[in-house]
Amino acid sequence: MSTVYNVIRVKCYSTHQEEGIATVATTPGMLVRRHTNETSWRPHNVAGAVCAKSIALEDSMQGNEIDDDYAIGDPVHIHHALPGDIVNMLLTTNQTIVVDDLLVSTGDGTLKKATAEVGLQIVGKAIQALDTTDSLITTPQRILVQII
Repeated sequence: MSTVYNVIRVKCYSTHQEEGIATVATTPGMLVRRHTNETSWRPHNVAGAVCAKSIALEDSMQGNEIDDDYAIGDPVHIHHALPGDIVNMLLTTNQTIVVDDLLVSTGDGTLKKATAEVGLQIVGKAIQALDTTDSLITTPQRILVQII
């Protein structure tokens, strides 16, 4: 049985973070990128593309938890992950992941299993197995990822 973590930063070697403004609804644990300027952020929106390992954090200072989304215009807390960091991210549906599978951006802030396609930007590797292929699973599921 796997442990349930109620934080995004599970084990991190730095606390590099900043605050910006959410330009679309954003769930903590999503891979995010800058949007229209240096302070606006949105979920990473290009599948498999190069990306900074920037992840939306939970807004614990407001009493919010990892399942409390940021609305458009909300201040969003961003963690800039380093290689080796372990973070609680979101895996898209219809995936069968085993430990050490490589993960890439799905293009909506979630992650998916990397394929043999050349040029994909690896975000990290799974440190737990997870199967989201059940037809009853209709939303992204939490997965622990070690950033590469």
